[in-house]
Amino acid sequence: MSRKYYYRKKKSREMFVGDVAAIVNLLPWQWQIILICALTAISGLGFSIMLKELSLIFS
Repeated sequence: MSRKYYYRKKKSREMFVGDVAAIVNLLPWQWQIILICALTAISGLGFSIMLKELSLIFS
């Protein structure tokens, strides 16, 4: 599946995710973990718990 078709298919969500990823890449890794935890807490508690455990493993 081409990237162009994929973006057209899920345009608003994918563009938002891409913008967030671009901003996160500019930040230091400590801020990346904080930001990712905050975003996942907004989207779902179970997901944020999983991600906090992952961030503990990688830190």
